[in-house]
This record gives sequence, C-alpha cells and structure tokens, in this order.
Amino acid sequence: MKKKLNKKSLLMGVFLVGLSAVALSLTQSCGPIERGEEVGSGGGGGIQPTQCPDVSYSKDVYPMLNQKCSGCHTSGPGPSFISGNASNDYNKIKARAEEKEGEESKLLQKASGKVQHGGGAVIPEGSEEYTKLKCWIEAGAPNN
Repeated sequence: MKKKLNKKSLLMGVFLVGLSAVALSLTQSCGPIERGEEVGSGGGGGIQPTQCPDVSYSKDVYPMLNQKCSGCHTSGPGPSFISGNASNDYNKIKARAEEKEGEESKLLQKASGKVQHGGGAVIPEGSEEYTKLKCWIEAGAPNN
C-alpha cells in the first residue's frame, strides 16, 4: 500500500507541475522576462542622464527598438511599427516619439513603463538605452 501511495503522490505531483506549466504558457505576455531578459537590466554604463551622446536612428535607436519591441509590435498584440526595415519604419516610430515632447514622449513613457504598457518596462529609466532614446527624441527624432 505504501508503494502505491508514493506512486500516486508522484504521479499527482507530475500532473500538477505539468498543469501549472500549461497555465503559465497561456497567460504569458510580451514582457522582458518572456524575452529572456533580466528585469531592470538596462545597464547604466558610462552615460550620465544629463549628458546626451551622439545618437543615430539607424545605428542606435532602431536596433534597440527592434530588439526590445519587435516581439509585440511586429504582428503581436500591440500596434505594429517594427517590420525589420529601419527606413520603412522611421515615420511610424517618429510619430510615436513625437506624440509628446522630450521625456513625456509616448514612446519613451511606454518603453520605460511610466505609463501602462502590456510589455512592461523594456527600457528602464536611467539606463544607457533610455538616455539614448530620450536624447534622440529631444534632438527632433532625426533620420540619421
């Protein structure tokens, strides 16, 4: 009887773990954890928030947005503005960047999680990426 009880307990445990995994997969969103990123790891590395580095749309901004946002904004649950082609996507991204000015930009607010965003904070405030995006927006979101 003891062996049957242990076998039943083991089978019940395996069943519950499997059921939990299925339930978790059905409720996942497109946030940083699902993309395999550490939450809050934007790397503050060498750029002070008050300094604006030289920022290029094609070399800095687009690759960052493509990496951080394409999971949901290519054909996922969010509005589509990332196609994988920087030139084709520029006007859509610029429009989002200029919906409000500077740090109030809707693009920056959503990316940093300051306003409701289904993907959460994908570019943490104070990170090097945040500073670059903010500076690019404040420079008028040039196509450079």
